Amino acid sequence: MSRLIRTIASVGAAAALGGGLLAAQHPAAAADTPPATRFAARVQAELPNAQHGVVNEPTTDVDGGQNAAYIAAGDWLRFDDVAFPREFPFNFFKARVASGARPHVTGTVQVRLDSITGPVIGEIAVGNTGGWQSWRTDTVAMTRSVGGVYDVYVTFAGESRADFVNVNWIGFS
Repeated sequence: MSRLIRTIASVGAAAALGGGLLAAQHPAAAADTPPATRFAARVQAELPNAQHGVVNEPTTDVDGGQNAAYIAAGDWLRFDDVAFPREFPFNFFKARVASGARPHVTGTVQVRLDSITGPVIGEIAVGNTGGWQSWRTDTVAMTRSVGGVYDVYVTFAGESRADFVNVNWIGFS
């Protein structure tokens, strides 16, 4: 298959979980390389197919590993071939974020499909969370339901060029 489309193994299981799944990546993917196809429920931010301005660092978040860090306005992440279930399209965007930004340094984590300049379909405002490893999960409704396979762009916007956020993962439900 040229574009591997894998809907969730059991549509019934997806419905039972309210569309939110725990599987983050194709199980054959190496720990430090992006998988060929990802499931939209949860995507590790430190494994993009392409990025600008983002550096990885060790995380103290619950699952350990790494997080995307030193993120400022104008930076971005691209995740190729992210599979959203067609039977139960997703309506919510969520991100696991932390920030130790100075007062008045805030920004937004935005999600777009198939183009870095495409319309923003979900946006999470982020200010200081209490530290660069003080994590919280924020969820917002998207402007449209999403089902199918897309390249997902996560862009970062704000008034300042100072770092304002670390991201451990993004997800959809």
